Amino acid sequence: MKTIPAFSALIKQKFDYTDVYFQEVKTEKNIRPEDLGKAFFTSNIPWIKKLFTLRNKLVAIFGLKGSDKKSKIMQQAEQSDFAVGERFGLFKVLDKKEKEIILGEDDKHLDFKVSLCYNKPENKIYISTGVQYHNFFGRLYFFFVKPFHRLVVRSMLNSMATSFA
Repeated sequence: MKTIPAFSALIKQKFDYTDVYFQEVKTEKNIRPEDLGKAFFTSNIPWIKKLFTLRNKLVAIFGLKGSDKKSKIMQQAEQSDFAVGERFGLFKVLDKKEKEIILGEDDKHLDFKVSLCYNKPENKIYISTGVQYHNFFGRLYFFFVKPFHRLVVRSMLNSMATSFA
């Protein structure tokens, strides 16, 4: 699915690239935005951790922002209420609604936004991503990141859904 869901705050924004992944959650719990953020940042998938380490080394060459160590981010997320403005490595909390948290970052080459949303009537978790390119280097960077992005998001979504079961 490439279209941002109508119930997401990202629907009002213009992006050069979007994708949306969703998964049904088998729970009766009320999932809050803070729960989504915790599940997103505490998903401990070893190959993703290694991939982010490699990414941070490569992007430093081009002057892009790096990220904190995954274990530091996980500890922070465990104790956070995900207030607007709070930072988790590459991600800053940009907005928080009743069932959605918007994370993202603006950089000199591109801006990205990630929506973590729980749709109670469907009992589904959605991860939507929007990317706005600023220049050729933003397009080039995301060209190489996109295949990994898709794998990472799907794996994290699966881990998130499992954490709510």
